[in-house]
Amino acid sequence: MLSCQFKKENDELKKEVEELRLKLVDFEKFKKENEELNKLLNFKNSNRNIKLLGANVVAKVGGEWFDILLIDVGSNDGVKKGQYVIAGNGFVGQVIEVNPNNSKVMTILDEMANIPAKVSSTEDIGLLTGIKSINKDKQCKISMLPYDTKAKEGDLVVTTNIISEGDSIIQDNILIGKITSIEEEKPSLTKVAYIKPEVDFKKLEKVMVIIK
Repeated sequence: MLSCQFKKENDELKKEVEELRLKLVDFEKFKKENEELNKLLNFKNSNRNIKLLGANVVAKVGGEWFDILLIDVGSNDGVKKGQYVIAGNGFVGQVIEVNPNNSKVMTILDEMANIPAKVSSTEDIGLLTGIKSINKDKQCKISMLPYDTKAKEGDLVVTTNIISEGDSIIQDNILIGKITSIEEEKPSLTKVAYIKPEVDFKKLEKVMVIIK
């Protein structure tokens, strides 16, 4: 009799523990989403001159780590190919395919990204692309920097004004990431800076599309 009662109490306790664990998981998820939304709201309030559309990251496409993202807004929401995508803490990438209710975004981790960017401290402009890597902590790089650049490890890399086809516009000085190292580009007389992105693509769930 005591054994049956103990088993029942033990089962009830396990159930309570599991319910508390699930509540904790839900709380952590809600907390993270709330933090992301606050960052996006702060960016939107600081950039009232541009039109922004909020979106959720619903999937990653392809074999590489978050090189291509699928978001839940499309042409029905005003999204067009070529528009740029940001997160609350930094630059994400560019829309490359649009459907009525969803779109694909090529992130700065993709080798094909090819987005103009600049080193904040020196104003040197280069070309931003991803780096092919088997590592989970992927980086990107800004190439074609002047050979005599004063850029150094720790400097910030940001967006530079881009206008294309009348619709693709990006605000100046949106943070991309921080330089981790600089090397010479051979055979050309330029330099390349490797960057740790500010956005954590492994945890990214909320983004905004720059509509205009």
